Amino acid sequence: MRGISQKRIVHLKDTKSKYFDEAYFVLKSGVLEGDDGLIKEAERIIGNTSISQIKDDEKRGGGLVACLMGAFSGAIVTFLICLPFVL
Repeated sequence: MRGISQKRIVHLKDTKSKYFDEAYFVLKSGVLEGDDGLIKEAERIIGNTSISQIKDDEKRGGGLVACLMGAFSGAIVTFLICLPFVL
């Protein structure tokens, strides 16, 4: 079939984490599944990521205040552009 791509996945059952039981990693093309460093690299990635990092990334999203400021400034610019056509 056309348009179907097969991904190779490594399933790590013991993450040594108090939050997650399992982890799935999608391998890049050209990586051999039997590579000795594969599991070590997966464990390194899990060890380098913490819940606090994930929460910090979510906080940097800007939130409601930034959204409202953008909408308000856009409304003002639109008003100023349309004002000469109304008068």
